[in-house]
Amino acid sequence: MNKKQKVLILASFTLLMFAMATAPAIAVIGSDSSDVKTSETRNPIIFVHGLMGSASNWNTMMSWFRSAGYPSNYLYAFTYSLPSSQSSGINVVNAQQLSGWVDYVLSVTGASEVDIIGHSMGGLSSRYYIKFLGGASKVDDYVSLGTPQHGTILTWYGDMRIGSAFLLTLNSGDETPSGVDWTTVRTANDELVQPVSTATLTGADNNLISGVGHIGLLTSTQAYSIAYSAVNN
Repeated sequence: MNKKQKVLILASFTLLMFAMATAPAIAVIGSDSSDVKTSETRNPIIFVHGLMGSASNWNTMMSWFRSAGYPSNYLYAFTYSLPSSQSSGINVVNAQQLSGWVDYVLSVTGASEVDIIGHSMGGLSSRYYIKFLGGASKVDDYVSLGTPQHGTILTWYGDMRIGSAFLLTLNSGDETPSGVDWTTVRTANDELVQPVSTATLTGADNNLISGVGHIGLLTSTQAYSIAYSAVNN
């Protein structure tokens, strides 16, 4: 081996080690598991934002899913078409709109089911759709991030008030109906959902993380890792 060949090999090795050291871990989550879904068996994902949010809330997390191999036409950030609905937290109306969006995504992708990832109030609208509007047969995995599943003491009106008529209806009977895999993510540092235990569901895979606030869940690598695993197993 001549000197030039040695230099080329050394340079290639250095570049490989640099790439491995700097590559984001999120891009390879689950790649060593035989249980992880392949690109042929993955479902489209619909991301549902929270109160006063928008589709752009999901830009970071969607980019991570693309880096992990999801095609762009399998990632959809849902936005409520009625501003008054998202402003006042009318989850029943939001769920009705989500129902139409799920049907649209299924039609354009040819998939038989979707996965839903909802942040904050978006998780409530999504649950209502699954439980009462026929979504259980169209949703495979449900993931909520900082969703006040049983309300929060930091609001005294609307659907997210502890003991509201909406939440009493939503949580009556089985909180996690069969046919859907349920996952929740809550943060110990949530400044809007209090107590943080209200962000859990009986029968779900409930996960507690820390170090980020309510909005920070949208760009948390911890939250992403849990969500990725949930929709790929």
